[in-house]
Amino acid sequence: MLAAAAIVALFALALLPANAARRDMEEGRDGLERAKAALLAGDPAAASERFIHAKDAFLRARGHARNPLLRLAGILPVLGRTPDAALALADAGGEIAEAGISIAGGLAELPDGLGSLAPRRGRIPIEPFRQLAGPLDAGLIHFRRAGDSLDRVATSWLLGPLAEARDRFQTQLEPLTRSMEAAAVIVDRFPAFLGADGPRRYLFAAENPAELRGTGGLFGNLSVMTADRGRLTFAPFEPATDIPRLAPGAVEPPNADYARLYPDAAGFISVINLTADFPSAATALQRLYEATRDVRLDGVISADPIALAAMLRVSGPVNAPVLGTVTTDNVVPLVTNEAYALIPDSDARKRLLGEVAQLVLARFLQGAPAADAAAAIADAAANGHLKLHTGDPALQRGLALANADGALPGGQGNVVAPIVNNGAGNKIDFYAKRTVRYQVQLGAEGHARADLRVDIQNGAPATGQPRYVIGPYTDDFDAGENVSLVSIYLPPGVELLESSQSGADDGAGEDTELGHTLLSGSVSIPSGGSAWLQYAIGRSEAWTGTTSHGVYRLTYLGQPTILPTGLRLEIQAPSGTQIVRTSVPMEIGGNRATWQGETTGGELTFEIEFQKPILSRAWDALGRFFQRRVCC
Repeated sequence: MLAAAAIVALFALALLPANAARRDMEEGRDGLERAKAALLAGDPAAASERFIHAKDAFLRARGHARNPLLRLAGILPVLGRTPDAALALADAGGEIAEAGISIAGGLAELPDGLGSLAPRRGRIPIEPFRQLAGPLDAGLIHFRRAGDSLDRVATSWLLGPLAEARDRFQTQLEPLTRSMEAAAVIVDRFPAFLGADGPRRYLFAAENPAELRGTGGLFGNLSVMTADRGRLTFAPFEPATDIPRLAPGAVEPPNADYARLYPDAAGFISVINLTADFPSAATALQRLYEATRDVRLDGVISADPIALAAMLRVSGPVNAPVLGTVTTDNVVPLVTNEAYALIPDSDARKRLLGEVAQLVLARFLQGAPAADAAAAIADAAANGHLKLHTGDPALQRGLALANADGALPGGQGNVVAPIVNNGAGNKIDFYAKRTVRYQVQLGAEGHARADLRVDIQNGAPATGQPRYVIGPYTDDFDAGENVSLVSIYLPPGVELLESSQSGADDGAGEDTELGHTLLSGSVSIPSGGSAWLQYAIGRSEAWTGTTSHGVYRLTYLGQPTILPTGLRLEIQAPSGTQIVRTSVPMEIGGNRATWQGETTGGELTFEIEFQKPILSRAWDALGRFFQRRVCC
């Protein structure tokens, strides 16, 4: 009885330093958020002060973690490794604060703070990026140390407050470290990209998502952009159709899968980006352009009208011949739809649309607040509307870390990417509205079944628009008809259980591309109609963990489109478990998590953690213990 009372007393006393540590860590976390806001607002001095405040809070938390009462209570099974976990969490938070102090200090050394990085009068300054490279590298070291500290945190027998703090930290640290590494690499290599060591030339390709291709849209207009000591200049835009189609085999395909899946596409610009992997399409495009033009390129940049809208939001409107005032609100419908009626002559229209892109870029480079400009570029890149592929391996790695390279996600995880190519040669995808529903049922021992349904609504008219927009391109189609060639990218090793689609009994085609399973189908949708495709797949090793506790991760890759795609995800945890954490806010009911929203492109990553009730976990742990071999 006395022993039990002593244990209860020790447990109660241990709660005091544990809760104090939690409060200080929450204060430190809030301080980090306030410091980040100050950085983005262009106030590095205030950011530095707040990072120092956060560091002090984490130091106090570290002191509480070393409290003798908490250390002594660590011998109790319920408290387990809580003291060491609190210490490791405080150390990790302190490292993040140190990283912020380094970055804020680096920005404070620049003449105009964050504003020193902003483009001015058509030129992007080079020296500030060189100055910032060192502080970013130092910050990255601290982020990695934070990860090392977090790796020491126990995953069981923790007090609730510290367990919650650990979960939050784990959810946030990995993407933050990835972003930090991306920033360090890009800033380090950006001066070379800008021509600091000599002129660099990049093919700038304007994509038109009104005629969908795997990377987003048809390559419509091209220009060679020259970067020379930070100044960007553009050659006159030319229609992509001016690039001659080369004989099969004249252009080396970027990889074996591309050569097999898209034969002869490397020599024909109209279909060169049927693949959803931009590095593959960009490599083929660069080789084709170099083979038909007397120029040596250092990479390829693509942008669609949604990227232009993001730039106009920062820079303000531009005035274009015939089209008039082009703003962030009207640039997308103007260049992807309305211009076809305003300018019937195809060559004149293509040249003008190229000029619009050039006007927007020139206005953007004349000068804009650095934070706003960076946010616009980052948002366009993250959603697939602005993509870059270069011959600089280090910079390319940084772009990949920032999800700005347009590459397919790594093929080993749970990836789903519904991709459409226009099969009718019209601009009908301006009117297409897609919805995607993905339902996942997690089973025992890592198994999962997923049901995917893609619905496409064709809101295009059959009359009242130029034939160039609504067709028919040939007698094989009707005016206003949407022909969608659908490709579904999935993880390797999935088993296709069922497939069906409206208006056809044909099963899905199966292949592979860059480590992904690739299912294909096609639908023809008349004006005002709709169609659907549906797939059921099974996969082993879809989630990791034990019979008591597990984690499921899913990456959804959205195709850059004009109208947002409606997305609904439903993930049901294994029977007998409950969902205890999701990396992004989701509606949770028992063992089911649901997310619903819209996307116009880019990656969405979801992580769902689930476990059995505590008594069931204890029983499972006991069973695993007695199943071990005790001796030889």
